[in-house]
Amino acid sequence: MSDVEIKTKSRDPRVAAAIAHWAPRFVSNGVLLTGFEEVTAGIERWEDLCAGFSRSRVVKRIYADLAVIEVTPRGLVAGRLVPGLSFYELERLTGVPLLSSGDRAAA
Repeated sequence: MSDVEIKTKSRDPRVAAAIAHWAPRFVSNGVLLTGFEEVTAGIERWEDLCAGFSRSRVVKRIYADLAVIEVTPRGLVAGRLVPGLSFYELERLTGVPLLSSGDRAAA
C-alpha cells in the first residue's frame, strides 16, 4: 500500500474526497501545487479543512463551472449557481458538504 493510500484511509472520507476533487481545479486556477499540499498535509478532519484554507490565504474563493464557492472557517459556501442547478445537486456533484449562500452570515 502506498503512502498516499495509507494517508487517504486515515482521513475523514470527506477530506480525502475534497482533496482529490479540488486539487486539479486549484492548480489549474493558479494555486501552486506545493501550496495546496502544504495546507492539506496535516488535515485529517472535515472541520479543519476549511479553517486550514481560510488561515492559509491560499484559497478564498473557488470559481467552478457550476458555481462560485467561498472558503470560510465554517465551511464551503456555495453561491452563484448556474441557472437550473439546485444547491442539493451541486453538493451531490462536488462530493463535499456545502453551506448555502443564505448561511453566509453565520459563516
